[in-house]
Amino acid sequence: MKLVRFFILTTMLVSFFATAPLAASTPSVIFLNPGSSDDAFFGMMTTFMQAAADDLGIDLDIIYCDRDHLKMREQGFLLLEQEELPEYLILINEKNGAADILFYAASKGVKVILINEGLLPNAQGLSKRPGKDVPNWLFEFLPDDRQAGRLLAKTLIDDALAKGLVDDQGKLNMVGISGSFHTASSSSRVQGLHEAIKEYDNVILHQVAPAYWEEEKATAIATGLLTRYPEISTIWSASDLMARGALKATQLSSSNEKTIITGGIDWADFAIRMVANGDFSATVGGHFMDGGWALVMLNDYHQGIPPHQQSYMSQFSVIDAANARLYLQLFGDQDWSSIDFRKFSKKHNPTLQDYQFGLQSVMDQLQSQ
Repeated sequence: MKLVRFFILTTMLVSFFATAPLAASTPSVIFLNPGSSDDAFFGMMTTFMQAAADDLGIDLDIIYCDRDHLKMREQGFLLLEQEELPEYLILINEKNGAADILFYAASKGVKVILINEGLLPNAQGLSKRPGKDVPNWLFEFLPDDRQAGRLLAKTLIDDALAKGLVDDQGKLNMVGISGSFHTASSSSRVQGLHEAIKEYDNVILHQVAPAYWEEEKATAIATGLLTRYPEISTIWSASDLMARGALKATQLSSSNEKTIITGGIDWADFAIRMVANGDFSATVGGHFMDGGWALVMLNDYHQGIPPHQQSYMSQFSVIDAANARLYLQLFGDQDWSSIDFRKFSKKHNPTLQDYQFGLQSVMDQLQSQ
């Protein structure tokens, strides 16, 4: 693979013109989805992307990889060996499985957009940037995962302190459950957790342990943490699935009469309903929309309007007891057809200077209709 990457890096710079096409044709896009159609997070991302594609007239095909990064890599290379190639490929660097696909696609003249999960710093010696080092790599649209981890931590801590869940010394005892060591999002979310802890004098973070994004593993990890640290009153989780696993552990714990605050990241449908029912304190998310926003920018590029920058970062929002029911009222059925994605496009709105993406922009649009 090192020889392949060397060939890629030496040929793509002379074979590609990095100017936006002046095209009126329907863009052909394939999304190599790391999850499955019923995945709590990636399934929601897919339905949002399809709604955007329908509005914008994009030919979107999706290849599901069932949370298997080896399958994703295999499917990516099989796709790029076909005679008829897509114009655009959308990748997520799940478990660092997209790096080689990205470079191989570039050598084939396929334009690439990276969303949701970026390349790990210096992973496999890679320090390449979209648009500059790799012209076919148009841009990346990545969530600010450090902000997500910090926002969730502060929300959980403030809720726990408000409920007086401290020990005899007035300390709030907390543990964390992270994802995988091989994903940048997990590392960044944990970094945000540590940043939040520094803002409090009375919070003790005993340990952060990985559950590799799996619910059952999170239950096992949380069970061990509850045994090791019986004083725990708050469990931070890097995803909603793992938070649900942690909640199961608290329910099975011998001290299950004790109140334990928990919550996660992703805005999974079940998590928002658990917030509304009082089982979760909060879920932090909004980044499932990033695939749809990437399609808006891709379509503008295809129509001759290139992005002003190659690296975009989306922001997270909190759903807690104050707004969970309103969100479910508006989007509980995950029907995104009421959103007019053309309203967010520079092609359809020539006076638009900067993209205005996110939940608040969507809600403002719906309320103005």
